[in-house]
Amino acid sequence: MTRRTLRTAAASGAQVWLWSAGDACHPFWAALAREGAPPPVAQQGDDLGARMAHALAVMHAGQHPAVVIGTDCPALTADHLRSAVAALAEHDHVFVPAEDGGYVLVGTRRPDPALFSAIDWGTDRVMAQTRARLRALGCTACELPMLWDLDDAADWHRARAEGLID
Repeated sequence: MTRRTLRTAAASGAQVWLWSAGDACHPFWAALAREGAPPPVAQQGDDLGARMAHALAVMHAGQHPAVVIGTDCPALTADHLRSAVAALAEHDHVFVPAEDGGYVLVGTRRPDPALFSAIDWGTDRVMAQTRARLRALGCTACELPMLWDLDDAADWHRARAEGLID
């Protein structure tokens, strides 16, 4: 899934960052580097929201829009990524909602850590809570068409049936 996601991100034409949890010296990261992947950057933060906020803040250091995706959405394409970046020309944030109530992509024009705090990560309330937070912050947002991610065996079988994974 990581290799697939890296190929998708590279195909979008955007600069690719590889944020990782765990041991940055693991042989898997070295194998990816030999395949042309960027070096892994350690995720920082106590929960998913803090990790995403940190990654977006670091990527925004270049003063350009940034998009974060996970490796668990085989339906996500380079066209989705290009559409997300294009949406940021007119909106503060962009999302691709997930069928399970979360989202599989978030993009921002500027870092906004408040967007990611006090969200019930890993629940079916994530996107709804994020929408409420966007309204409270007075931010504009664009939602691209909903996708699905891999959370369980049924999702794995769905991805295989749709020819998205081997």
